[in-house]
Amino acid sequence: MHAYITLDVDPDFTNKNKAWENAREGIERCLALFKEFSLEENITWFVNNAELEFTSRRSDYLSKMSDGEIALHLHLDRPPWSSNYYYLPEKEENIHAAIKKEKKMLESWTIKHLDAQVVSFRSGDLLTSDKLFRVLNRLGIKIDSSLPSQFDWSLKEIGRKILSYMPLSVKLAVSKILVNKRAYPTLPLGATPFMIGQVLEMPIHVYAGGSNLKSGVKWIKKRTAEQIKRGVKDLVIYWHPHEILGKERIFFDYIEYLLEQGFNFRKMGDNYWK
Repeated sequence: MHAYITLDVDPDFTNKNKAWENAREGIERCLALFKEFSLEENITWFVNNAELEFTSRRSDYLSKMSDGEIALHLHLDRPPWSSNYYYLPEKEENIHAAIKKEKKMLESWTIKHLDAQVVSFRSGDLLTSDKLFRVLNRLGIKIDSSLPSQFDWSLKEIGRKILSYMPLSVKLAVSKILVNKRAYPTLPLGATPFMIGQVLEMPIHVYAGGSNLKSGVKWIKKRTAEQIKRGVKDLVIYWHPHEILGKERIFFDYIEYLLEQGFNFRKMGDNYWK
């Protein structure tokens, strides 16, 4: 069994006054954690270059992540790409222009310093559409990991599923009334990798962050066990670096748990480079 630890390297918008400071400290703490387990070469860093400007202002942090895989993370639901949070641009060409620009920018660093192209992508807020996947195919992205494997017939997931089929006007109205009620597509628990055109989709199985941390490592282990029970052999995990702050013990215990379950750790791109 393989486990893929993936980090969505975003600003910390829960504390706008320290958005970069918390992201920076989170990256440092994550790097220290991975070093304890000798996992530096088996981590995928989904870098939000558009908002954190790594290639132009903070390339020293790309260097710190470069033992693992540098991948692209882009929030197309934020300015300048869109004015509607949680919704992709309507025009396919706008999606194409945005991803092409940021992929080229990130590759200007990875090709120069690592002799490596950017092959993996994750959409901000896990927003996807047929248009997005057509664009990923056009741009030669090899691996996407934007679809969560989390639908479990809970009231929350049923509500999210229903909302995902609603017109945009309804989605916007609900999002304004109920904060963070995002209408992104979800796959059932136990989803396995599959192809979308020439792109390999690697579903996300465990979000080890946000409100899932409220019960310590307990909920994360429980969801992981549910995915294992359903036969998952390629377990994809993600969190944001700043979410480790003050909770290092939870993540340490979780990695120990994964090792106890017999998982080997890999980078997302290993599925392409092999």
